[in-house]
Amino acid sequence: MTSYLCLQTDKEMKIIKSITIQYMGIALCVVLSISYLYFTLGGTYIDWAVYEFLIPLLPGFTWLVAVGGLLIGLLWLVGYSLYAVVPIVLPYNFLARRYDH
Repeated sequence: MTSYLCLQTDKEMKIIKSITIQYMGIALCVVLSISYLYFTLGGTYIDWAVYEFLIPLLPGFTWLVAVGGLLIGLLWLVGYSLYAVVPIVLPYNFLARRYDH
């Protein structure tokens, strides 16, 4: 979702777009979770070597030994997605408000 702030002058109307952290965080979390489940199921049934990439990236993740390992991987991805949103959204909102012409 995008929220708009309208500044109206005599001759022109400026629209400053800003992105909310909540919506961007949810979107990134959903995309990463779907990708994670896709790759873990693909690694199970198609024999992809994805586990070599996921094990060092997600501490506590075990390759489908138990459901707990899968859930720990999902929790780490939620944390990574929320951590990644802040350096994307805050500078964008700052620069969009400051340099919008």
